[in-house]
Amino acid sequence: MKIGLIGGTGNQGQGLALRLAMAGHEIKIGSRNLEKAQKIVDELNTHIDNVSAALGLIFPGKKMDWVEKKEFTTSQELEQAKNNLIGMQNEDAVKNVDAVLLTVPFQYAKSTLEQLLP
Repeated sequence: MKIGLIGGTGNQGQGLALRLAMAGHEIKIGSRNLEKAQKIVDELNTHIDNVSAALGLIFPGKKMDWVEKKEFTTSQELEQAKNNLIGMQNEDAVKNVDAVLLTVPFQYAKSTLEQLLP
């Protein structure tokens, strides 16, 4: 599934992006600032690398029972999770997706959504 996260650079957005990407979904992390969105993608990819390395040390060659009780190997599927994360501006993150999640603080929800109206 392709999912757009509006305000995806905050704590909630990052947590959702990481977990959804690791579950196999393509995640478009949206932000008002393109560079910030891309920076968060880089940080999440580093986090995935660290998780992969740690699991490889703890359970070398073993399958992990992790995301949604789905078994996966640390190398291939974690690497795919990195490919599932894309940083972009909010207005682009809502295009060509199956679902959009708004992950901004409540007080900014209305103004954020108004910026996305055609």
